[in-house]
Amino acid sequence: MRITIIGIIFIITVIGCRSTREGGDMNNINNWENPVIHVRDHPGIERTFRQDGQTPDDNGELGLNDFLDRKNAKFRESGISHAEASHVYQMLYNSGILFNEPVGMPDPDEPRTRETVDDLKRRIAIRKKDENTYYIFFVRTSCGYTYFYGYFDMPEEPQNLNLQAVESWRAIVPC
Repeated sequence: MRITIIGIIFIITVIGCRSTREGGDMNNINNWENPVIHVRDHPGIERTFRQDGQTPDDNGELGLNDFLDRKNAKFRESGISHAEASHVYQMLYNSGILFNEPVGMPDPDEPRTRETVDDLKRRIAIRKKDENTYYIFFVRTSCGYTYFYGYFDMPEEPQNLNLQAVESWRAIVPC
């Protein structure tokens, strides 16, 4: 009886070690790790404010920092697998609406190259809301920086992507 219990424990340990070695950490595989989004530093920022106008005193940079802290905490867990994240990021990429633009005047000596899907993964966080809906949190450049939190329903075609804003902030740099 004692040998049988030891044998069963040995077999469970071997199977557990092999599955960890072959597949990595199961929690990590089944949970996409989102990027942490920080305030972009630029010497030409003239003004920082909440875009939706719901808060008359948005506290400028302090309000933006609070917003980023809250959203980074919310997006710490994504609730989606790496495969599902790849599918969502590919759709976001194919939609074309989240590509960065120059912060200020474009430099003719250094034209911007089109971003890759991997570029998007470094500045866009996603989290599953329900079967067909995702929360999204990102930073995008265009005459400054837009920090956006909202949601979208997965469209059948990428060009039909419709982001619904919940809260967004802007840091303005003259173009």
